[in-house]
Amino acid sequence: MKRLAFNGGEISPAMALRADMDVYARSCSELTNFDVAATGGISRRRGMRHVDEAMEGYSRLIPYTYSGEIVYLVELSANRLQVRDGHSPFDVVAAFDGGEDWSYSDLDRVTWLQINSLLLICSSSCPLMQLKMDAGGQWSFVPYEFKCPPWQTSDLRDREVTVKPTDGGGIYSVEFDAEEEEDETDPDAGDLLRASYYTTRAEAFETSSQLRGGDWFTFGPGSSGITSASSHAVGDRLAVASDLVHECFVCIADWQGVSDFTQGCSSPANYKENFLRAEDLTGFDDVDAIFELSSGQTYKRGDKVRIKSGYWSLYTCIREFSPEDYVAGYSSPADYSSHFVRGCPVGDALPCKGTWKFYCSGTWYGSYEVRRSYDSGDHTASWETLGESISYIGSPENNIVTGTEEKEECFLRLYLTSIRYKGASLAAGWPPDECSNRLIVSAYKHDMLLRVAADGFYQDRSAVPVQLSSPLVTDDWSWGAFNSRYGYASLAELHESRLVLASTARQPQTIWMSRVDDLDNFDDSETDDSSLMLTMSTSTQAAICWLYSRGDDFLLGTEDGEWVIPGNGSGLAAKTARIVNYGRTGSAHIPVIQAQDRVLYCERGSGRVYQYGYNDEMRGYRSEDLTIFADHIAKDAGGIVSGTLQRKPCCVASFVLADGTMALMTYNTFHNVNAWHRYVTEGRIESACVLPNGNNADRMFLLVNREGGRRLEVMDEDSPYFDSDGLDYVSTMETTAFSSMEYNERKAPSSVMHAYIATDTPADNIAVATAKTEYVGISYTGVIRPGWVQMVANAGWSDRTRIGIKVKGDAPFSLLAVQL
Repeated sequence: MKRLAFNGGEISPAMALRADMDVYARSCSELTNFDVAATGGISRRRGMRHVDEAMEGYSRLIPYTYSGEIVYLVELSANRLQVRDGHSPFDVVAAFDGGEDWSYSDLDRVTWLQINSLLLICSSSCPLMQLKMDAGGQWSFVPYEFKCPPWQTSDLRDREVTVKPTDGGGIYSVEFDAEEEEDETDPDAGDLLRASYYTTRAEAFETSSQLRGGDWFTFGPGSSGITSASSHAVGDRLAVASDLVHECFVCIADWQGVSDFTQGCSSPANYKENFLRAEDLTGFDDVDAIFELSSGQTYKRGDKVRIKSGYWSLYTCIREFSPEDYVAGYSSPADYSSHFVRGCPVGDALPCKGTWKFYCSGTWYGSYEVRRSYDSGDHTASWETLGESISYIGSPENNIVTGTEEKEECFLRLYLTSIRYKGASLAAGWPPDECSNRLIVSAYKHDMLLRVAADGFYQDRSAVPVQLSSPLVTDDWSWGAFNSRYGYASLAELHESRLVLASTARQPQTIWMSRVDDLDNFDDSETDDSSLMLTMSTSTQAAICWLYSRGDDFLLGTEDGEWVIPGNGSGLAAKTARIVNYGRTGSAHIPVIQAQDRVLYCERGSGRVYQYGYNDEMRGYRSEDLTIFADHIAKDAGGIVSGTLQRKPCCVASFVLADGTMALMTYNTFHNVNAWHRYVTEGRIESACVLPNGNNADRMFLLVNREGGRRLEVMDEDSPYFDSDGLDYVSTMETTAFSSMEYNERKAPSSVMHAYIATDTPADNIAVATAKTEYVGISYTGVIRPGWVQMVANAGWSDRTRIGIKVKGDAPFSLLAVQL
C-alpha cells in the first residue's frame, strides 16, 4: 500500500476508524515541525534563528509593508512601539514610548489596518493611533486626527445643553442639565462635543464706494506694470487695464439719443439700422473716442463713431511684495499668484453647508466669481472657483449662479474680478449699487465642534467655525464616539473608499463609516457619499469581533453570528444600507486572517477555525469549519491566541496557541486543501508575523520566551535546521493506519517499508516506526539521495499499522510518499 500525499494534514484521534473517507488516506495522526505543501509533500521546517532580544514584558508583532521590497516589522508592547527593517540584519529604525498619550492593556485584542503608508492600530483601551513613514524615511506614531470624528449618537437628546460664549474668541463654557447622567457631564480634557443648530441666512454685499475704498494702484494703457521698484502691502488693490479695443462705426441713418437710446444698449452694434461696422478705417484717427452711446448724443447719416471699450482687471495683495520678489520680464500681478489674488473681495467669507446663489440685476459690466475653500476664510487659503457671472460691454446680462455645498461645510467668497474701463479714473465703471449684486448663503445645520480644555472651558475646533454672539440652547448634541468613558474603536477596515471603524465598549454593535474618499471625515449630510453610522438590531448585545471587505459586500462577525451588509453596485448609502445574517457560529475576539477569497476566523472559545465566504450553490455566504477533521489541534492546546498568513511559496495560515505552540494550516480553497500541522520548540511562542521577502519564501518572525528570556527570532530560507542557541528539534510524521478490506483479509505478518525522499539527508538523522512501538534507525547508511529508499526490511504488520518517521539534527528532509 502507498501513501502518495499528506495534504490532509494532522487529523483528530476521533477519525482513527474513518478509512472510508478520502481525507483519511492523505492524512497523518501526528505532523509536528513539518511544512505541508498544497501538492501533498511534506518538508522539515526551518529553524528559528535568533535576531535580537525582544522588548520587556509582553509584546505583539505587526507587519508593515511600504512597498513590494520595503518592509518593516513592528513590535508593540503596552507602552512602547519599535520598528525594525524587515531585511537582515533587522536593525531598529524607529522607537516610540507611550505613557499619557497612549497605552495598551489588551495586546491580544489589538487589530490593525494598513492604508498606503499609514498603519492604523486599534484597541478598545487606547485612541486610534497611526504609524507612518514619509517619503524621506521619517517615522511618526501619533493619534489619528479626524477632520470630523464619529459621534456617539445622531439622535436628539432628552435634555438640552447650553453653550455660552466667553470674552476669548472661540472659547465657550458648557452647562448640562442637572438631571443628565454623570458620565455625560464629566468629560476628560481633549474630549469632543458636538452642539448642532441652524444658522441664519447670510449675504456678502458692498456698495461701490466701499469697494473703491482703500489703496488702489492702477496700471493703465502703456503702463509698465509691476517693476523692480514695486512694493505692495497686504490688502493693497491693483487694477490693470485689459482687453482694450477701438471699434469703428459709420452712421447709416440718423440717430437721436433722446428717442432712440435704450438703457443697457450702449454700443452702436446694438442699433443695426443706424450704425454699420466700418471696414475702411480711413479718417477715424481724427475722431475722438467715446466709451459708450448715451441719451444725450445725436449722430447724422455719414458720421463716424469710434468706441473705446475694455475692462479693469482687479487684484488684491495677499502677501507682501517687495522689489526682491520681482522677476525680470514678469510685470502682471497674475504672474505672482503667491502675492496677488485675482479679484476684489466683496464682503466677508461666508460659512456654507447648503445652497447658495449669486444674485444680480439691472445693467452692469464686468465679472464676479464665487469661490470655495475648505482651509479657511483667509485670502491666502486655497480657493476654487465654483461659478462666474459675466456681463459683457454692449451685451449686458444678469447671469445668476447657484450651487450647493451639502457634502461638506466650507467657506464661500464673492470676488469682483473686473469692471468696465472708462478712462484713467476708477470712479466710473463699477456695478451700480441699485443692481444689488451679492452672494446669498441659505440657512443650514452647523455642527459646532468643541474640545474640552484642561481648564474646563471648551475650544471651538470646527473646520469652519461660526462665532456665537449669544448663548446657544440645543438638544442636538453628542460626545465623540471614542473616549475613555465610552471606549475606543477596536476594529478598522477599508470599504468602497471609506474608513470603517467599529465596536467600542459603550457601543459594541455600532459601525461608523467615513465619507467616500475622505477617510478622516465622518461628517453627516444628505448625500449618498455621506458618512454612515449603523447599529445592529439583534437578539443580544454580542460585540462585533471582525470586519472584512469583499467587493461591494461588507462582512462582519459578532460573538454570536456572521453578517453581511450587501452592496447594490452603486455604493452604500444611509437609505439603502441593511445588515443580513448568514450564520450563527459566533467569533472570538481574535484578529481575522484574510486568505485568498475567504476570511478565516476563530469561533467563540477560540478552539476552532472557520472560513467565511460566498457560496455559489447557496447564493449567499456560509461558514465552514476548517477544523472539522482536526478538532483537537487548537482546543487541546488551550485555544488560539493570534494568527498570521504566509502567501509564498504556498498559502499557510499560522496560529499561536495558548500553550506556546503553533498550529498551521496549508490552505487552498480552489483544491479543497486545509492541512493542519504543528510547530513546537523549547520555549513558548507568544506572537508570530509574516513579511514578504521578494521572490523568496515569506519570512516568519516570532517572539519566543525561552529559558534565557524573550527573543525575536526568524524562520526563512537562510535559517539552519536547529532553533535559537543551537537547540535541536524533532520533526515527527505518523500516518493514519494502513487499513482496508483487502489487506484485512491478508493479515500479512511482515512487510518492507519504502519512502520517496526528495532531499539529501543523512540516514543517521532519521528514525522510523511501523508496527513496533519504538522508533529505530533505518536500514540505510550514509547520505540518502532523492528517490525511493528502503527504510525497513521487516516492518511488521497488522491491519492497524502506522508508519512513523522522526528527523532531527541540522539536516533537511522532504518526503513525497511511503509504501508498505
